[in-house]
Amino acid sequence: MPSTLIRLDLAKGITSLIDQPVANILQGIELGQSQDPGIPSSPVGVAGCIWYSVSKDLAAPFNGPAGRFNAVARMAVHFGFHDAGTWSQKLASAGQDCGANGSLVLFNEIVRKENRGLEVAVVLAKTLQLNYKAGGVTMADMIQYMAAHAVVT
Repeated sequence: MPSTLIRLDLAKGITSLIDQPVANILQGIELGQSQDPGIPSSPVGVAGCIWYSVSKDLAAPFNGPAGRFNAVARMAVHFGFHDAGTWSQKLASAGQDCGANGSLVLFNEIVRKENRGLEVAVVLAKTLQLNYKAGGVTMADMIQYMAAHAVVT
């Protein structure tokens, strides 16, 4: 049975073209399976293609000399977890939402001792998010995409 809770920033409303399908999937209104096979061939900047470009930009930083997962990629996985891992139903009910919201960067939570060692990932996320901000990529998006991309690198 699908959850009736939306545990993302979506609880505050639909703010992008991506939010509505995500909300629908989380509420069980539509399936999360893509009908489009493969990678879109349309140019960068077209909705849905920006992540292909982000992936290309992450390939070099995430691959070591042998072409495998490196320390930066491992750091990105930790970074995604640390940004999302503090979510609390109690805090959310009190209006103090946490979770995968980019707060490690946006609210400088990176300075907390439990987040030490993630600084290289923060610099990479800031750089890439700035490059893709015009395409609607938020810091929260970038952090979680980096973590997901690192897992499959």
